[in-house]
Amino acid sequence: YEMLRSLVGSEMCIRDRGDLAALNFDLQTIGQYPSTTNGKLNLKTKNYPFNLNTQIQDWQHFADDKSYKLNHLSLISGGSLKNYDVKLVSQQGVNAYPLIYLTLLGKGDLTQFTLEQLSLNTQKSAVSIQGDVTFKDDLLANISGELTKLNLQEFAANINTDLNGAFDLNFKQSKSNWLLSVSNFDLGGSFALGEDNTVPFELNTQFNLDNHINANVDLISLKSGSNTCLLYTSDAADD
Repeated sequence: YEMLRSLVGSEMCIRDRGDLAALNFDLQTIGQYPSTTNGKLNLKTKNYPFNLNTQIQDWQHFADDKSYKLNHLSLISGGSLKNYDVKLVSQQGVNAYPLIYLTLLGKGDLTQFTLEQLSLNTQKSAVSIQGDVTFKDDLLANISGELTKLNLQEFAANINTDLNGAFDLNFKQSKSNWLLSVSNFDLGGSFALGEDNTVPFELNTQFNLDNHINANVDLISLKSGSNTCLLYTSDAADD
């Protein structure tokens, strides 16, 4: 055993056993931030096969009159550097705001990662994201997502919303240059700013943005009741 005392009033206990072909390790923290981690690593086989399991319960941190809480986190990963998978599940919140339930499922290797599922849910709202990222030479990312019954009143008492939408975007970075392309961003629903002040709307936009903050907007369409605002480039109109 090796015992270390951290700066935040927690203690860490580390234990390893086995040879380099079957290295087992256990890590435990106790005190303000309790957690357990155990795993197995093969350092004698190509791409280093491994298994990892981390569990966290009841973390709480106070800062700037806010209470941040992590009720539970489970991280399970396994495979090798050439082919691994990961599952992350957690429940967290701030002050008396609704708890956020997070689930992440993915798999990857040294050059790419596939985000099979990233969901952020409350009791009333849901956000779901999928995508893939490659980082062999340039960084390339393709991301899509959906919003379902997003209600901002859960986090801002003066704004009541019922929002649904979807988006598709592509991000590319080569050295210091990057380009964000949003091929589709749809958002619709309503804002209720008061008991008798509900504003329905539909928004659709397509645009590009680069590292010089140059924006090329192909389309902006905003509808609210009988009012419509439509902006597009000549190329978009020809299509």
